Amino acid sequence: MAKVHLITALVATTILSSPAYASADEQTGSVAASPQSSADGAPFASIPDIVVTAQKRSESINAVPMSITALGGAELAQRGIANVADLAKVVPGLTFAPSLNNTPVYSLRGIGFNDSGFGSAPAVAVYIDESPLPFPVMTEAAALDLERIEVLKGPQGTLYGQNSTGGAINYIAAKPTPIFEAGGQVSVERFGKTSVEGFVSGPISSTLQARVALRTVQGGAWQYSLTRPGDKRGEQNQLAGRLLLDWTPTERLTLRFSANAWRNRSDTTATQLVQIVPDNPGPVSPEVAASPIAPNNPRAADWDPSWPKAMNDRYWQVGLRGEYELSDQLKLISITSYQHQDLDRFQDYDGTAFVDFTGRAFGRIKTFNQELRLSLDTDRFRGLIGANYDYANVDDRHQYRIFDASASTPFPDLPPISAAISQALQKTRTYAVFANAEYEVVDGLSIKGGIRYTKQNRSAYQCSYDGSVENATGRIFTRLQEIFAAFGLKNTPVEVVDQNQCYSLTPAPELLPAGNQSSLNEDNISLLAGMSYKAPSGALLYATFSRGYKAGAFSNISASSTSQYVPARQERVDAYEAGAKLPLFDKHLQFNLAGFYYDYRDKQERARIEDLVFGLLELLVNVPKVRSVGAEASLVARPYPGLSLSAAATYIKTKVVSDFTTFNGAGDFGNFRGSRVPFTPTWQGSADAQYEWNAGSFKAFVGSSLNFQSASNSTFTLPDNPETLYRLRGRALLDLRAGIAGHDDSWRLTLFGRNVTNKLYETSVNFANDTIARRVGTPATYGISLTVRTR
Repeated sequence: MAKVHLITALVATTILSSPAYASADEQTGSVAASPQSSADGAPFASIPDIVVTAQKRSESINAVPMSITALGGAELAQRGIANVADLAKVVPGLTFAPSLNNTPVYSLRGIGFNDSGFGSAPAVAVYIDESPLPFPVMTEAAALDLERIEVLKGPQGTLYGQNSTGGAINYIAAKPTPIFEAGGQVSVERFGKTSVEGFVSGPISSTLQARVALRTVQGGAWQYSLTRPGDKRGEQNQLAGRLLLDWTPTERLTLRFSANAWRNRSDTTATQLVQIVPDNPGPVSPEVAASPIAPNNPRAADWDPSWPKAMNDRYWQVGLRGEYELSDQLKLISITSYQHQDLDRFQDYDGTAFVDFTGRAFGRIKTFNQELRLSLDTDRFRGLIGANYDYANVDDRHQYRIFDASASTPFPDLPPISAAISQALQKTRTYAVFANAEYEVVDGLSIKGGIRYTKQNRSAYQCSYDGSVENATGRIFTRLQEIFAAFGLKNTPVEVVDQNQCYSLTPAPELLPAGNQSSLNEDNISLLAGMSYKAPSGALLYATFSRGYKAGAFSNISASSTSQYVPARQERVDAYEAGAKLPLFDKHLQFNLAGFYYDYRDKQERARIEDLVFGLLELLVNVPKVRSVGAEASLVARPYPGLSLSAAATYIKTKVVSDFTTFNGAGDFGNFRGSRVPFTPTWQGSADAQYEWNAGSFKAFVGSSLNFQSASNSTFTLPDNPETLYRLRGRALLDLRAGIAGHDDSWRLTLFGRNVTNKLYETSVNFANDTIARRVGTPATYGISLTVRTR
């Protein structure tokens, strides 16, 4: 009943409110008042209409019956949005957190999957020009030379080729142009960080157009060592490029070839020590125990100086999109994409200058995607049917070094662990068919529905082994077998564990060293149903129900027992949403409102299991039931010539509503029924203001942005234990900008400051052997940028 009451109340509120926003004159087609004017007679500019492709067709954002945020390329540059992580500053309900291995974790409305493996499918899908980026590690350089970004909230699948429970982020690249254009941006900022970006676009022939874009980011080491003066970290070394070719051999056939590539040799982010917490009863290294706790300074951190700082990631992708107009109303569309990524990332997890917990994450990803769909667009009916095939091959390996940890070895006569490596080799084949339809029953009133059938076959080979000459981990597990046999707990002969041999033990009484070969074959049916009404005033009211799924998951886990390799089953969410989009005062103000209720089943999470020898180790689990209830509102206004205002806010209340007994990320055991979902702040908000005025031969501008998040937690909590050490404090980040520009925007010079109050805030907090360590956001930065464009 709560779901019904929420939807009914919201729809009633919006319907009752709409007459106040649409005057009688507007309903008859005339204007209630002539456009307001400034003192010099210049008319007020109305809010520009944003055209999006959220439903696989071009339409006004205010005609799309779903919660969606769209930002154009100019606004992204203006507000300093350079990657998906930055999007969390301007899209309330979206959160970003780095995993233990610095892989990005995106959540929308409390739905995400915090896993550090390379091969784990996300809850929030990411696309570039409709081609999926199947894994979050592929998204790092997506924000190059963009036309816009669209963020769709709620389950997706009946329209998009990849199933997702949280939503979708669509990057739309700037396209080749029929006339010559070129442009670029140079930015220099604090810590010596420099970024240079440029593009060239234009016709090659009467039927072929091309666009090339490049970007490099260098410098910017913003972290410093607490124990070694002069040692810095955070240097950027990125290079990215894109080539687009649009070929129109006939009036009805369009082919678009795309090639994307990037290389990232930047430093990985160091952690800050929060507290020493021994993982094992054994003694903590005196050096580790004496390590300085990080002060309230975002720059102060520490790391092992003998371990490399940088990553070496490489990615390339080629794709082909073909669109053939079978008739004026019927189109056949094919999208093909192949992607390849090599990863190599050196990490320091513990926040000290010692080897309590350092590591290296490395591997390779290969993916292939093919989608074919047929779309029909008539006066009252719009529909599509399609099929999709995805293949992924992932080699994911993590190396761990714990020389100085209390769990480095349970036997003093054996060497400490230096090269324990966990490996997950996964192959995934996904087959799907989908259909979506929308019908306008009478003028303004439409109904829609969608369905998708997905079958996924996932196989995995998981193995934990020691790659060092000393083979410390292998010798430890040989010794453990001898002890188990001596106490009668093992009924098989002791097997010596050699270098590069899997050491995880099968369950008692065999207790044999082995890898784990398993498969996870699942299928599901996603659903969508909804209705919307668009009033003559332009107001849109809508209500939808959708059911979405996220694929099951194997993860890369360092396992002492093969029982830790059990995968997480697919998760399901039933989502109810109602909302309104209201253009007001002759489109000088836009007010949007939505309420939602999510009923979650088998939510995937990473938890811990207690090992008598090595302490707390990881495994994947399913949370039986989770509920998420919330509302969001946004406002855009042009109240005065040259003045642009926008604000948005989201309220989310998440809760585990079933028994869920496990060890949480802090190592505490209990039933976490009633806990909030990690990384889900109750309140999020953003606001932006910019004023431009005529300054003679050029125009001038000033602007500011504010991003707010309330406090949250990086792990599940118990009623009597709020896990304050794992708390992500609330924050309000203020950005400022000012500058001058040409009247035709052919050039723009901007002075900017970001996080100008130097607010310290955590992006994640993790248990790391004998320490609790946090990652934090960047400190106050300031700089200058010059943008030019010619045609």
